[in-house]
Amino acid sequence: MSEDIIKQINDRAIGFRGTILNQTVILEKAIDQYISKYLTPDVNKQNEIISLLLDRMNFEGKRTTLRAILEKKDLENNIVKTKNKPSKNKPLLESIRQINDLRNYMAHYLVLTIGEALTKFPEEIGFIEFRDSVKVHWITNEVFIDNVREIQEISKLISSMTTKLKST
Repeated sequence: MSEDIIKQINDRAIGFRGTILNQTVILEKAIDQYISKYLTPDVNKQNEIISLLLDRMNFEGKRTTLRAILEKKDLENNIVKTKNKPSKNKPLLESIRQINDLRNYMAHYLVLTIGEALTKFPEEIGFIEFRDSVKVHWITNEVFIDNVREIQEISKLISSMTTKLKST
């Protein structure tokens, strides 16, 4: 009985991981397109920037590059952020940071298949983080679906921003 549940937990984890990682790659490529188009209108140069620079950067580096570009564009448009008036891009950048955190625990954390995992399944599955102390990140189907939708929405938003972008 528990071997069957363990197999089901692992199968669901594989599905969750694969979907989250794939959707995150789509988001990452949308960010690549935005950054490269910001830097040049020339499609050949955009492709070169992606292959020579951006493909060597990690996701967080791309997020912070996007943040720097958006802050620069705000300054050029005389939009000044203050303590009481944060950047309009802050929610977008925070969402991207949270997506990267989700991507990292899907990519690097072990699936819990003992103890509590056997009683929580099929409602939840757990991913174990061992950094500093043992912590389990539980995820339901509903949360998984919400995460996928959020990643897809952010990807579409970045693509839309790229379409509207005029290169510098």
